[in-house]
This record gives sequence, structure tokens and C-alpha cells, in this order.
Amino acid sequence: AKAVEARVIVDSTTSTPVLCRPLEFGADVVLHSTTKFLGGHSDSLGGALIVKDPFMYANLLKQRTTIGNVPGSLEVWLLLRSLRTLPIRVERQSQTAETIVQYLLTKQPDLVRKVFHPSLPTCKGHELVGEAEDKQMKYGGPLISFVLRSEDRAKNFPQHLKLILEATSFGGCESTIDWRAKSDTQVDRRLLRLSVGLEHASDLISDLETAFEEILKIDSPVEDTEDEDELPEEEEEEEEEKENERLSDENERLSGENERITDDENEVVDGEEEGANDDENEVDDGENEVVNDDEENEVDNGETNDE
Repeated sequence: AKAVEARVIVDSTTSTPVLCRPLEFGADVVLHSTTKFLGGHSDSLGGALIVKDPFMYANLLKQRTTIGNVPGSLEVWLLLRSLRTLPIRVERQSQTAETIVQYLLTKQPDLVRKVFHPSLPTCKGHELVGEAEDKQMKYGGPLISFVLRSEDRAKNFPQHLKLILEATSFGGCESTIDWRAKSDTQVDRRLLRLSVGLEHASDLISDLETAFEEILKIDSPVEDTEDEDELPEEEEEEEEEKENERLSDENERLSGENERITDDENEVVDGEEEGANDDENEVDDGENEVVNDDEENEVDNGETNDE
């Protein structure tokens, strides 16, 4: 990004500064929805941009002042209240999430098809999680996604939970779950997203266990079709190589087109210059002919007068 003078913007809403500090890894702008984990109590709305460039900061501050989109005093007070407990909340939620992830793995393969969380070695980016200084995230975070074996079971699963609330929003003290296909038609219709709150891990697991027992009663065919993102490792590598080759071919094609366009432009310019030179030569020749004709006429007239 730096090589082409591009700005790097990171949405760090789900990790918060407790788990990740993108500015320390070279990002230019960090974006937060303060409505989520920074607010942490599901009672305020807002957003924040954090930058390290003083010039960019001055421009953003000027735009905010001009446009007038400043946060309300109540929202700011609520956010300041929440920031005092942010590290305690996020670390506790993240640790509980890892406990629940291990519980969900015990439900494979009968009920749960796949679990997504950065703490799992099977998750992309797992090598970036850890407490070492060179890691980008301290924990995997409070959000968990998992895929059930059928759409009907995924759709009905939240209805059998008592402690965990069914809601699209996340980041509060209370745990929430969302059947993602309800609001996003592009995702796997068996996908559920769980936002872990501050409840005790054993209470949350007990609630999940009850819901799993209930959905077993649903007579629904198990859907075992392969997902595009679940290809075997060898096939993933092959797909990646094909994609790289395609991008390389595309770059060569674009480079060739750019060279052709440049050559055409040069030819047009050369042609225009040649045309201009020819026109100038023709004008010069015409002027010379006119001058010569005038001189000859004057000579002839002079000879006639002498006679």
C-alpha cells in the first residue's frame, strides 16, 4: 500500500484496542463502531476514526465541524463510562468464547458441520493470534460462527435458547445469536453467529445444550453439499495457483493494451506533426510561387514600358 501511496483503513470494531492495535502494524486509519464492544451495554450509538497523521486528523476534524456530525453529549458520557471497563469485559468475553468453541467442537459431526473462530488452527489467520509481541491479536475475540447440518435446524435453533438472546446486533454484556440468512441472503443458510457476553461459560453451554436437544427433534434432511470455502487443502492450493495465473494473464493483457494505446497516441502525435510540417511546406511553396509570379510580372511590365 505504501508503495502506491494508498491509505490503509482497518475496521477494528470486533477486536477493539484491547485485542489489536492496527496503527502499530502500519495502518493509517482505524475504524470503530462504538455501538458494539466499545459501548458494550447496547445503549448508545456512535462511531470513531483513529489516525496518527496530524495533517489527516486536522482535515477530519475540519470536516466534522463543517458537516456537523458530532456525537451527542449523552452518547459521549455513556462511551466514557464503558471505556473504564473495556479491558475487563473484552478479555472475559474472549476467554469464554474459546471455552464455547471447544464445546461446539464436541458436537461435530452430528449437529455442527463447522466452527469458525481465530483461536482454531483450522481458521485462516490463526497464526496471527497469541500473546507474543509479534502477534496481531491477543485473543480470538468474542464472536463465534458455526454451521449446522441443515437450514431448518439453523433457523429454529435461536428459538430454543433462554439465556442467549436472538438479535442481529452484538458487542453488549448479554450474549446474542443470529441466524445470518435472515438479514444476509448471500451467506450459507445454515450459518449462526454467536456474540459472547459476560454470562458464565457453564450457563451459556447449558443453554446451548438445551437448544441442541430440541433441534434433534426436527425431522430435517442433513445437507452435506460441499461448500466453496471448504475445499481440501490441495484443491485450495490448485485454485489459488489458477487464480494467480489468471491475474498474471490479466496484468499482461492490460500491460499490452497500455503499450498499444501509448504507441497509437505516439503515432497520432507523429502524424499530426508530419501533417503540420507538410502544410507549412505547402504554404511556403505557395508563397514562393506567388512571389516569383509577382516578380516575373513586374519584369515583364518593366520591359513593356521600356519598349
